[in-house]
Amino acid sequence: MESQNALRKENGMSPELLLTSSKLFLGTMLSEIDNKINDLYADYKQDFDNNEEYVNRLLLAETIALWEKQRARVKAQLRVLDGNELGLYYRKFERAKLRKFEEFIEVRKNKASCPFHEDKHPSFSIRGEKGHCFSCGFHGDILDFIMQKQGLDFKQAINFLA
Repeated sequence: MESQNALRKENGMSPELLLTSSKLFLGTMLSEIDNKINDLYADYKQDFDNNEEYVNRLLLAETIALWEKQRARVKAQLRVLDGNELGLYYRKFERAKLRKFEEFIEVRKNKASCPFHEDKHPSFSIRGEKGHCFSCGFHGDILDFIMQKQGLDFKQAINFLA
């Protein structure tokens, strides 16, 4: 309830309007991701038909995999906002997103040792709601962090954090 009131004050929107605008934003993002993936598949097919170097096709395949992962994440977020399939409520998702990295790792001056690899010097940087490791390349919000650190899927990560 507090988070809804905070969002209402911060954005000047009712929770229902905020929910609707979030769904619209994610729907637009999903459409753009689908277009990007289709373009990448067309490029891959063209490279394959033209017998381009294996390395070029491999890079395209890896890029496609990353975009498909992002598409799956956006679809999962939409399912959460719709309140169907995953059986989660928007408030639970909202609470999960309010959690901070500092609750799970020791942070000093927005820097920490990365929990995903051995660190002699802090390489994990936190700015706002995002964390980034300059050694291993991890980048994401608290949900991405918990999913990777605990080996959870999106639904489990929200339940863990909420």
